[in-house]
Amino acid sequence: MVFKVTSLMMVMIALVLNDCGQNEGIDEAAPPPERPGKEEICIAGTLTSEGVECPAFRSDKGDLYSLLGDIEGVDTGDPICVCGALVELSTCQQGQTLAINYLDIGCPQ
Repeated sequence: MVFKVTSLMMVMIALVLNDCGQNEGIDEAAPPPERPGKEEICIAGTLTSEGVECPAFRSDKGDLYSLLGDIEGVDTGDPICVCGALVELSTCQQGQTLAINYLDIGCPQ
């Protein structure tokens, strides 16, 4: 019985280390396909105190966004413009999450 278990373990280890031969002839992993929603957007609105896990931002249209990134220099109630990409998965728990690339009083032209 010990021989069977040991043999099975050796085969499994060999398959894992060899990656089942699936990477033969591949020099580099292909880049992930482009996904919709990854383009940068700019939204005007106000920093709010609605955030549970992340700072929150309410757009001028009333939409709620959670913000990922540095918000240093702005306070709750400040009118700001936030530019960034929408994030698919987040721990922010509220609204859509926006990864900040730009945050200032006015939107870039």
